[in-house]
Amino acid sequence: MVEGMGGRPSDISKRVTVEQVRSEFEKSAIGRETLDYIDKHDVKILLSYEPQQFVVNGRVYEVMGENNSNTKLIKCYLTNTVTPERSSATIVHEVTHRMFRDKGIPYTKQEERLCRLRQELHLSRGKPVPLSIMRKHYKIVYSAPAYKNLPDRIPNRKGK
Repeated sequence: MVEGMGGRPSDISKRVTVEQVRSEFEKSAIGRETLDYIDKHDVKILLSYEPQQFVVNGRVYEVMGENNSNTKLIKCYLTNTVTPERSSATIVHEVTHRMFRDKGIPYTKQEERLCRLRQELHLSRGKPVPLSIMRKHYKIVYSAPAYKNLPDRIPNRKGK
């Protein structure tokens, strides 16, 4: 895991450091499991200060993280995540996507919901996630333009 230099604030108090994010992983079982996966599978993580957005139908969406399967690089956009806690949750989310890709499982709405559940479980430190939060995620996955063309479910992989 490395901190990008482009756009990095010179004031250390306004930065999110690798040490802060790694420390957040230690606060939950899912965080520790994610950190273990990162270390064992040599997952490359870039903490980037470049703001990342996309616009759909005139609406601006901030991108928290990105998992590029081709370059095997996960980016966490610190300008959007802002805190070490939200940054670690974003990385949990993106590493969960990587786990699916590493198993050859295609991207689906179900996977997106599972990634969101794992990030929320990390933030809740293993306590039950309120149903209202998961309903919000469900609504986003089933209404946001970024997910509209995804299949609903992970295909049945009998024998695997």
